[in-house]
Amino acid sequence: MYRKIINIVVFAIAITACILAVIFAAKFDDEKVTQYKAVCVLHANQQGQEVLNQVVNATPENLAECVEQSQNFYATLDDELRAEKKVKENFYDYVATLQALNADNFEEFKAHYPGNVQEALVVFDTTHQYEQEFASINSYEDLTTYLISLEQNYNVTRQNYLKKEELRNSLKTVQDNLVAISEYNSKDKKAEELQLLQNDINNFQTMSGKLFDPAVFLFYILLAITLGAMVVFALINVVTNFKTSYKGLLGILALLAIFGISYAIASPELSDVFIKLQITPETARAIEAGCYTCYTVFFIAILAIIVSPIVNAIRTKRSLKKV
Repeated sequence: MYRKIINIVVFAIAITACILAVIFAAKFDDEKVTQYKAVCVLHANQQGQEVLNQVVNATPENLAECVEQSQNFYATLDDELRAEKKVKENFYDYVATLQALNADNFEEFKAHYPGNVQEALVVFDTTHQYEQEFASINSYEDLTTYLISLEQNYNVTRQNYLKKEELRNSLKTVQDNLVAISEYNSKDKKAEELQLLQNDINNFQTMSGKLFDPAVFLFYILLAITLGAMVVFALINVVTNFKTSYKGLLGILALLAIFGISYAIASPELSDVFIKLQITPETARAIEAGCYTCYTVFFIAILAIIVSPIVNAIRTKRSLKKV
């Protein structure tokens, strides 16, 4: 009874998610993918949303003013990015310098610190935080531990820079469309193109907020219910049929062993995508381990499909010979 109810819930959620995905795909114009991404980025940012609201409420008469406001915001954002880029690059140079140290040259480096990295420190360590932290390091072994937290701090700086860069680029995309519309001599053409842009922005925000996001949310619910049902029914089967379920237990143990090996060889390094999504090194390592586990299980499944008929044919041949 419970299994039927769970199956009905799972299928209902799956069908709903598929319907939303189909509607999203039907309404989406592939030629406007760049503009769609730009609107989504601006929509997720408070200042970016204000720009979108100005564009949506703009008229041919005040379009020039709207363009000017957008350009001023872009110029401010661009100036901030230029300053943050210097901070990010000098921070990276500082981290790379410390990473290049070894047990042989650490003492010499420390003796001349901070003079040998002063140029970088002046740019990104305005509060002398990192200078003070390094001064408390007494041995090369301590440095190895300190580098872990230092790299995490750098990733936060890099993360903020990349997100702001994405915001600036998205703003430029919308701004270019506004400038192109404002340059039309015909008032009717200007009004027509502005209306099309405003409709696109409204549609993109609606599609993202009312179609795509719920579909992803339903997918997570479906995944949680499926995994939960698998665990519950597996435990029930083990308890009620322990003698016949040992093979399933061995399979679970094998899967856990594969994941453990995958986690051991996975790297906690953060890619640009992980950094933008604010994913921690531990989560990144778990994701990579999950991918390795999926690849391994998929390879084993394919191998079983290929090998199984061969083994069955050999067994059949041997049985015929005995007869």
